[in-house]
Amino acid sequence: MREPIGIVGGLSPYSTILYYKFIVEYFRDKVGRDPRVVLYSIPVQEMCKYVKIGDKKGAIELLVEALKRLAEAGARIGLLAANTPHMFLSEALEEAKPEYPIVDIRRAVARRIEKMGVSTVGLLATSATVDSRIYHEYLETMGVKVVTPGPYGQKVVDSIIERLVEGRIPESLNLKLAQVISSLKARGVEALIYGCTELSLLVGKIKLPMPIIDSLTEHVKLVVDEALEQ
Repeated sequence: MREPIGIVGGLSPYSTILYYKFIVEYFRDKVGRDPRVVLYSIPVQEMCKYVKIGDKKGAIELLVEALKRLAEAGARIGLLAANTPHMFLSEALEEAKPEYPIVDIRRAVARRIEKMGVSTVGLLATSATVDSRIYHEYLETMGVKVVTPGPYGQKVVDSIIERLVEGRIPESLNLKLAQVISSLKARGVEALIYGCTELSLLVGKIKLPMPIIDSLTEHVKLVVDEALEQ
């Protein structure tokens, strides 16, 4: 059993709270007790600034510091509690060289897609995540087609995520989001990836016309499953 479970959080704090809650609940269901967890929180404003201006070095340095801090706290398995920073994960791992494994969120999503048996998925994520094509590159090697919203749809998604990062549930944008999702369905999408962990805050708050693959939930399940491996 690998404990403590390390969380690089703060991206945003509201989704990090969900990560902690779901890790505890899922671990408790599996083992009958709460897990040991360590958290190092990065200010979301700093990471967003580096992503926005294209400062890859600055973003990587934030992650390297976090990974080292978790190592100092004794983490034996870890995760990044956000999708967008995964575009810097390989470089951060190469520099930090943690002695514990970091579970890639895309691997968790891919595991769920395999179980569902779908071949075309829609991706709702930040513009940075979409433009980086980290999901396209990962899933297309499995023969899974990734479809993203057009310019208008992406603008709607970004607006929703911005509000969620601030801790606000954007009720007025739910109808627009439903329209974006309906347009993806019309393009052959069989299931929808919530490829931003802030979108997990909307689970159960909007009726959707297709199955949802919530990256946060799937990430938690994979991390805990692997933490419990003997």
